[in-house]
Amino acid sequence: VFDVYVAEQGFRSLWRGNSATVIRCIPNQALNMLFRDKFRITLLDGIDWRDRPFRFVLGNLAAGGAGGALTLLVVYPLDLARTRLAVERVDSVRNISQCFSLVSANEGLPGLYRGFCASLVFTVVSRAVFFGIFDSIRLSMDEQRRRRLSFFTTWSLAQASLIVSSLLCYPLDTVRRHLMMEAGQSKKLYKNQFECWKGILYNEGPKALYKGALTNSLRCTSGALILAVYYEVLKYL
Repeated sequence: VFDVYVAEQGFRSLWRGNSATVIRCIPNQALNMLFRDKFRITLLDGIDWRDRPFRFVLGNLAAGGAGGALTLLVVYPLDLARTRLAVERVDSVRNISQCFSLVSANEGLPGLYRGFCASLVFTVVSRAVFFGIFDSIRLSMDEQRRRRLSFFTTWSLAQASLIVSSLLCYPLDTVRRHLMMEAGQSKKLYKNQFECWKGILYNEGPKALYKGALTNSLRCTSGALILAVYYEVLKYL
């Protein structure tokens, strides 16, 4: 893969879409944690995990999923641009503004939310699994023990939760990226999520749903690091 990209588009092509990723990362992580904390306070107010463990875990799953859904509504156009720029081989699409212009010209503003429903399913499930695992384990500890957790321990827990989430939900991610790539295209292969699932399975087989899953799980470090830094800073506030 590296050789193909470098040979066809040059070494700089390996960083295509990186600016959109960086710009998206800041509001995405900030809003994720803000909304998740708000939902968690509402859903788990007065709930002790020792007395109601099922409600405790379910509340963490719901808070993570709901927070992810609201965040996606805000940052989705940047997510679409990031995906398109990373894999698009057309020279006319070089940056975020050009990507937005191309999509808007062909489909209008609704085109910037092409594939949103598929992304919503992926985001809700993946955020629910990630924060459900992380928060359920972390909050099952008493407050004194939580404050003693080292940065490395918190990061390791977050990273493990993120890897589990990314591997479990990767087929959903594959479908959403396929639909994103059709934004701004005059001819579309898939009308909806169902057709996309059917097309991938029929044309490429079940393994195609997990193509790139290992690489994706290894690169999912920024979210875990930001979460670890967030809780490390809270110790001193």
